[in-house]
Amino acid sequence: MIPRGSQSRAGTPISLIVVHTAEGATTAVDLEHYLDQPGVEASYHKICDDTTTITYLPDEVASWSVLSGNNRSLNVCVTGFARWPTSEWLAHDGMLRRAAVVVREWCARHHIPAVKLSPALVGADQWGVCGHWDWTLGKRDGTHTDPGPNFPWGVFIGYVNQDGPGGTGGPRSEEHTSE
Repeated sequence: MIPRGSQSRAGTPISLIVVHTAEGATTAVDLEHYLDQPGVEASYHKICDDTTTITYLPDEVASWSVLSGNNRSLNVCVTGFARWPTSEWLAHDGMLRRAAVVVREWCARHHIPAVKLSPALVGADQWGVCGHWDWTLGKRDGTHTDPGPNFPWGVFIGYVNQDGPGGTGGPRSEEHTSE
């Protein structure tokens, strides 16, 4: 059975990891509760805040996160805002590290390069890591701008690559599984 808020991948290989921001919920649990509401047509595979990582959907299904890219992507949402300055992102180091551990594990499991893709590379169907905004620009699909122009991609991808796949450089990603 396919969980609510998801769809079959229809045999599409997973080739992209997309980072999103919650734009409202400030904790992973609050975002989980919001997504559980009837009528909400959005979902993510993982949700991270400063202290918690929640598995909302299994990797085997496509979340409702990035329009026409759902079938090929894994999606992690951090409880930040696209409008944040870089200093605010860096003040949430725990959240960045948690999300990076998730991305590191996905990259290893699905053989996805742990590299940040530009919109042009997203548009060319390259494999890697991007923000929702990169998808919007690269595929000309949607209007979302998260995680915003000040997201610290260099720091984040550095954390993804820290200690290699499954390393001990950050918190474990599997702390809570949505029921």
